[in-house]
Amino acid sequence: MGHLPPMLDLLLIDDDDMLIADANAVSHTSIRIAIARDVVSARRLAADWHFDAVALNVALDGGLDLIATLVGDSLGAPVIAIAAHGLAGRTLENTLTIAELRGAALSLPKPIDAIELVAAAVAQAARSAKAAA
Repeated sequence: MGHLPPMLDLLLIDDDDMLIADANAVSHTSIRIAIARDVVSARRLAADWHFDAVALNVALDGGLDLIATLVGDSLGAPVIAIAAHGLAGRTLENTLTIAELRGAALSLPKPIDAIELVAAAVAQAARSAKAAA
């Protein structure tokens, strides 16, 4: 997985029970994963806590719109867009490209497991910290 930062705070925004269970099973002293099952809960968590990275299922109602809000946040945590299928008749690839055009630092197709998400979050958080330095 590479070198972990002293602490990685990841916000996972998804309603996929299997991915949530997988995320809850991740056990490492340097990783905390907060979970929001919808955009409204995610907005509350993001307002109350600083996250090093955010993984967002863009297929959630309001998911694509949330990217711009998260990216525009003064904290600037990188957003990783995830999706299992395209939206509104678009292909999955097109939907993930739209997510990147709206500001997602990375987009990944599902299925994906929590370890893959953590690895991507570590890489994106490191890239973001390096750019800020």
